[in-house]
Amino acid sequence: MRHWKRITFVILGSGFLFCSIAAGVNFLVDPLWSFDHEVPIGRYQPMFDERQQKTNWVAFRKVEYDTIILGNSRVTYLDTRVVPGKAFNYSASSMKPVEYLPYMKFVSSRSSMPIKTVVLGMSFADTNGSNAPSFEKPETYISRTRSFGYRLKPLFNSNILRYSLGCIRRDIHGNVHNAYIRQGREVVSKQMVLPVPESELQKESADNLETYRKNVYGRSYTYQDNKEIYRALRTAFPDVKFYIFTTPVTDHLLKLLVEEGRLNDYERWITDLVDVFGEVWHFMYFNSVTGNDENFKDAHHYSPRIAEVIVRKLFGLETEKNYDDFGMKISAESL
Repeated sequence: MRHWKRITFVILGSGFLFCSIAAGVNFLVDPLWSFDHEVPIGRYQPMFDERQQKTNWVAFRKVEYDTIILGNSRVTYLDTRVVPGKAFNYSASSMKPVEYLPYMKFVSSRSSMPIKTVVLGMSFADTNGSNAPSFEKPETYISRTRSFGYRLKPLFNSNILRYSLGCIRRDIHGNVHNAYIRQGREVVSKQMVLPVPESELQKESADNLETYRKNVYGRSYTYQDNKEIYRALRTAFPDVKFYIFTTPVTDHLLKLLVEEGRLNDYERWITDLVDVFGEVWHFMYFNSVTGNDENFKDAHHYSPRIAEVIVRKLFGLETEKNYDDFGMKISAESL
C-alpha cells in the first residue's frame, strides 16, 4: 500500500511541478499579451494569433490611444512610433474591411483618450468577393476576453509553453525577423530583416504569384463592392480624420493583376475609395519602390522602412528625394 501511495505522490508532485513551471514560463513570456508586466525573456514573439493577442492587449491594461491603424499583414510592419499621436496597430493577417468597425469601436470604448485619427491600409485583394473570411468575427475575439478564467487557463497549456520556449530561443539568438518585439511594458510592431536570401525571396515570390493567380486575381474573381462598409466607418466615427492608403506590392504582382484582366476592377476599387473618403494616398502602382525587390521580403510584404515612408507621406512630413515618385494623392478632382 505504501508503495502505491509513494507512486501516487510522485505522479501528483511531478504534475504539479510541470504545471508550475509551465505557468511560470508562460506568465513571464506572456505570448497571448494578457498581462501588464515587463517581459524579461522571450521578447521576440512571431505571429501566433494576432487578432486575439491584440484584443487581449486592449482588454487587459489601461490604454491611451488617439489613433488606430488597421489593415492586413502588410500593415503589421508599420511601427506605431513613427505615427504622430498615440497609435495602436490593430492590423492582422488577412484582415478585411468588414472587420475594421468592431475593432475600432472596441479600442474607442477602452481608450482613455478620444479617437481622433484612423489609418487604413487597403488591399486590392479584399475586393475579391469569392474569398470568404478565414478568421472568426471580431466579436468572438472580444467576447473571449470576458469569459471566466480566460487569462489563467492558457498558462497551463503545453502548446502555449512550446511557443513561449520558441520565443525564448529567438531572444537568445537575437532572431527578430517576422517577430513582434516586447519592449518594457510595450509592444512594437513586427520586424523584418532585409534583404532576405535571394533563393528564399525567389521561392516566396513564386509561391505568392501562384496563389494570387489561382485564388485572388484568377477566374474565381468577382468584384465585391465595399462602399457600404466604408460608409459605415465614417458614420460611426463622424469626427475622426481618416487617412486611407493603398498598400504597395512588387511589380511582379502588379503585372499579374494586368495579365489576369483585373485592371478595370482595380480602377473601380480606387474610385470607390475616393468616392467615400474624399482622398486616397495611392502606392500600388509601378514606381521605384515596387520595382526594387530589396524593399520586400516576398511579392507583397514591404519593409518597415517603406511603411515609415508611407506614414510620412500621409501626414505631410518630409521624405527623402529618392521616394519622390512613390505615392500620389488622389482626390475626386484628380481621379
